[in-house]
Amino acid sequence: MTRPGAAWRAQPRRLALLALATLWAASLPARALPRFAARTGASCDACHVNPTGGGMRNRYGSDVYARTVLPLWPQAAPGLPTGWSPGPHQRLAAGADLRAGLVGIDSQVAFDPTTGTAWQVPEVLSFFLMQADLYATVDANRYLALYADYGLASKSVEIFGLLRAPVADSYLKVGAFVPPYGLKLANHRVYIREDALGIDANLREAGVELGTHPGPLRVIGAVMNGGGGAIGLNPDYRIALAGMADLTVRSGSFAGTLGASAWWEPGGAVVGGVDQTTLDRRLGAYWTLSAGRLTLLGELDHRQTKDAAAEEEGALLAAYHELAVLPVQGVDLLVTYEYLDPDLTLRPNALHRVGGGVELFPVSHAELTLLVRHTLADEEALDDPRTFYVAGALSGMTDLSLFLHLYL
Repeated sequence: MTRPGAAWRAQPRRLALLALATLWAASLPARALPRFAARTGASCDACHVNPTGGGMRNRYGSDVYARTVLPLWPQAAPGLPTGWSPGPHQRLAAGADLRAGLVGIDSQVAFDPTTGTAWQVPEVLSFFLMQADLYATVDANRYLALYADYGLASKSVEIFGLLRAPVADSYLKVGAFVPPYGLKLANHRVYIREDALGIDANLREAGVELGTHPGPLRVIGAVMNGGGGAIGLNPDYRIALAGMADLTVRSGSFAGTLGASAWWEPGGAVVGGVDQTTLDRRLGAYWTLSAGRLTLLGELDHRQTKDAAAEEEGALLAAYHELAVLPVQGVDLLVTYEYLDPDLTLRPNALHRVGGGVELFPVSHAELTLLVRHTLADEEALDDPRTFYVAGALSGMTDLSLFLHLYL
């Protein structure tokens, strides 16, 4: 293996870096920002149709929260209850998300794990259409609904039937959906999502999800195909399990949540006496804390993988921390810190990514975000190809994103 900085390839790899920038930008989907839920102490479905958050907003989320709570210049809104209730519903509702932005990347080192070579890469500055999603919900009655989310840019599809029960705010979801795990961050190119856990923005799993929310306690479990987004026939007929549980406490301007997530995904089989089984296990803890104008988010995840045929086992540790300050309504100042150790058997072997930015909600249904991040690496991390592979094949990177988000 060629050490970064030792032998550079002569030709620039602009296309490789541009492809990475495309993937990075395209992975910024619309999600229920956990910061909002942390700040209010409310659950995700207070503003979203989907009980686990993300995607289409309900009437309260679109007509009340987006008009009166989020924007710098609020508007009058009709009085509506939060979340789901067994009262009268719209039979047909639609929504949309559009994200377009400018992405800049200034990288010092790139690494190709397939050839073990490193090279210096140029800067990239480009516009991208990050997201163009259309949503639709059809209410068959007060308790049964059909939900659909189609990504025009990503070609991803989320579609499921949703049965709500008035007992303990419970629900049953059947179809293709985003698996329940950890915090749903707006940016999936973080170590606790796509960059380390393999949970990318377009991941959908076919299966069944059951959830209940009795008071401050929330418990969600799902049985799925697995296989990294298998929405058709399960190729190896082995199921995956995912779930999360958390407890929220509220008192005046203080709100806090403590939760845990788990994901167990076996694969493969014993073929002709040869063990070709695989195992992917993720365990995590997450927390939120909000007091006044300060909001803190955090998540810590451990991932263990095993491939019997290749005789390979691996374990990594990833963490995310975010501090948000709300100086005035409609403006969030952000500071983030991420940690990734792609191989727990090596020390020191970690990547550290620090970032900061501002989110501005000038008027209802509009968001403008500026984020800057920089990656630092421990000395031993530069010798480990898995570090570069897991972290997107870039180290010593500074990335900047400026994007406009319009939603209905």
